[in-house]
Amino acid sequence: MIVFESGPWRARRVVLAFDTPLEAAAYAAENAFVDYLIAPLSFLAPTGVPRA
Repeated sequence: MIVFESGPWRARRVVLAFDTPLEAAAYAAENAFVDYLIAPLSFLAPTGVPRA
């Protein structure tokens, strides 16, 4: 979940992680977040190890 402030491209907080989007939405409601985005999280990693 990314919580925004002062416009759509300024993140105030990033909250990780929830088991379901419904749990994330409930968290947002409990904390009175108005402008937020729920999205899947991915970590990118190189597929190989560079050789020295």
